[in-house]
Amino acid sequence: MTRTLTNRWWTAAILAAACGVVGGCTTREIPQADVVGGKLKAVREEILRVVPDARRQAQLRQAVDRMERELDDFDRSISALSTASSALNADPDASRAQFQELVDRFESRIRPIRERVTRAHFDLLALTTADEWKSIARHERDALEAAGQIK
Repeated sequence: MTRTLTNRWWTAAILAAACGVVGGCTTREIPQADVVGGKLKAVREEILRVVPDARRQAQLRQAVDRMERELDDFDRSISALSTASSALNADPDASRAQFQELVDRFESRIRPIRERVTRAHFDLLALTTADEWKSIARHERDALEAAGQIK
């Protein structure tokens, strides 16, 4: 009995840590993609407002589109983790190793996503002047916060 409680405690601790890393495993009233999409729409609108060059506007919109696809993929990964962890947590015979494997798979899935989001961010930065970036950056930050990428 003590061993089962100890395993349960460890698995709960691992899952709690995973949820903390990904920004929480909670049900949302508004779909995350809609919230993030709205924030990225503000980025696109700001690009049109402050960047006078049509060629750079197009390149910046492409970077925002890439970022949006990656953030949607990140959200799907969080949902998959939540579903899998709920199923695993309902299994009284689930081991710590199973929870650890779930967390490891999630981390290996999101690592390249975060790298691609970072690449899109630096593309935005490289394509803007300091004044343009100053106007665009706050909208990008809002989108990344909404997606759980930054706090």
